[in-house]
Amino acid sequence: MERYFKIGTDLTISLRKTNYNNFVMVIEGDYRYSMRKAQIHFNKEIIEEIKSGLLNCWKNTKTKKLKSVRFYFDEIDWYDNLVDAYTTPIFYMERGKKKPRVAYQEHGSIPKEWAAKLCFLFETTTKITPFMEVVGKFFDASFDKEETKRLEKMFRSVLKNKTNYDVFVTL
Repeated sequence: MERYFKIGTDLTISLRKTNYNNFVMVIEGDYRYSMRKAQIHFNKEIIEEIKSGLLNCWKNTKTKKLKSVRFYFDEIDWYDNLVDAYTTPIFYMERGKKKPRVAYQEHGSIPKEWAAKLCFLFETTTKITPFMEVVGKFFDASFDKEETKRLEKMFRSVLKNKTNYDVFVTL
């Protein structure tokens, strides 16, 4: 899924605990194929390619703590006045389902840029292993030792209830 994120821009990884003791992790970055002040368009081939990539990452993840994943596109710096109404796909995969599904999100304006987002829902856990595995499988990110330690520290602080929400940013 890394191929949909723009290389050389900030990547944000956040983790928070929900009211139901689940965990939500979001990986967000600039969408690689975004054109400034333009709509993004998806034909059937691109939709099938993204669904296939999502399914492959899901199948390669061994953790049973992952309940669902969504991949979608969000607006960066927009003014929503519903003048230019159009939709973008939201891809999602849930435990127990055999293939990803597609829903659509309506947008009402053309933003300056687009963001790509991966959103993961995890069951309650006391270990950082499920989070680290998912980052590795879905994002193929090659973090150096220092970044990996910072990421692990961020995950641990949320797991140990030192904070309810934490963010890790890398370049």
